[in-house]
Amino acid sequence: MTKSNRKDNASDSDNVSDNESVVELTLEHSVTTNTNNEDNLEKNNNLEKNNEQYSRRFNNNCFNSKIIQSEFVQYAKQSFTMISGLYYVLLHMAFMVLIGFIILFVKNKCYLCMLLLVLTVDAFANIVFLDCPLTGLEKKYLTNSMMDNRLNTLKSWDIMYTNDKVYDTQLEVIINAWAICAIKILVLIVFDHFNINY
Repeated sequence: MTKSNRKDNASDSDNVSDNESVVELTLEHSVTTNTNNEDNLEKNNNLEKNNEQYSRRFNNNCFNSKIIQSEFVQYAKQSFTMISGLYYVLLHMAFMVLIGFIILFVKNKCYLCMLLLVLTVDAFANIVFLDCPLTGLEKKYLTNSMMDNRLNTLKSWDIMYTNDKVYDTQLEVIINAWAICAIKILVLIVFDHFNINY
């Protein structure tokens, strides 16, 4: 045998041993993956069983059945829910009033740009959630919102929107506020350019 044939035979035997080691690693990996999946399934089943046992014990607890179900606790729960809802109503109103105040009375372009950014984030949140986040929180705690009340009042005065979707009307208001703020910034820039006092 020549030297080159011996080298080829040696490299072939190396390739065979490399292939065998790859197959062994693949088999070990698949066995490890299967055991990991089985372990995860077992852990999830144990977690579900523990949650079920906890829920059953909590619901059968004498403290839960006697005290939590009492009229006083239910009244307190409703009161705290109402207070939370009123907090979000006041926050929503303050948000709208302060935006209106800034648009009408503030002449600082930096503040108006900040307001533009806030309105952009609010519009983005409105688009993502298909509703104003504060309106959603009002509905969660009060079962209705300021927007619902406003639309019902406008409908009772025969001033109607073309659709009943609160999302569209809120987005319309946000876009109008954004446009007014942007126009005010542009007008102030023109005033500064022509040295008009304001």
